[in-house]
Amino acid sequence: MLARGNLKKIFYAWIVIFIMSSSDAFATDGKKEIPQLPPPDPESEKNLPTIRLGETISFEQFGPIILNKDGSTRRINNWDILSDHEKEVTWRRISKRNEERRQALLKQQEESNNDGDQETKEL
Repeated sequence: MLARGNLKKIFYAWIVIFIMSSSDAFATDGKKEIPQLPPPDPESEKNLPTIRLGETISFEQFGPIILNKDGSTRRINNWDILSDHEKEVTWRRISKRNEERRQALLKQQEESNNDGDQETKEL
């Protein structure tokens, strides 16, 4: 009859053997393969913008960044299909709304900082 301690050892040994035999992390030659990305397409590299230290790059072709009420940001999904007039009006409206939301968020942050300072002083 097997002792309880020996049964545990056999069980753990079986688990280790099972994991090692079923894991694809262990190659047959003992080396672990590291997944690699495919090489870049030379045709797609021609269209990539390049930037050097001190230079700037414009992302206007992607449209304006929208500042949400909670401070998160997003972009307009259909920007590429808008007409030039629609894009111009959208830039103007979003710029104005973003500034209003930015001011509200700054005011909210300032108020929460002042509340925290008052609670600290009371302690």
